[in-house]
Amino acid sequence: MDTRALLLPLILLATPTLADAPLPSADLPGARDSELLKRYEGAYIISYQHSEYDALRIPLSPLKPTDTAGETDAHNNRLHRPERSVTA
Repeated sequence: MDTRALLLPLILLATPTLADAPLPSADLPGARDSELLKRYEGAYIISYQHSEYDALRIPLSPLKPTDTAGETDAHNNRLHRPERSVTA
């Protein structure tokens, strides 16, 4: 008998146990909805982060490659920056 024929039922039986995850039944304690967005009916908040203020850098010119040779981000992409920007 083919071993693949024996492995297929074992894989199919094991798959539901690997996908077992608890379903949320309530919002995360301390979480709240945004005033700007409406929540889908029946949805729960499972992750929440709030900050009073955060800085935003707005480019005022096209992005161009950086002058530093070999400068990359965490994913090994070459960095590009605007010539002019403002932080708000």
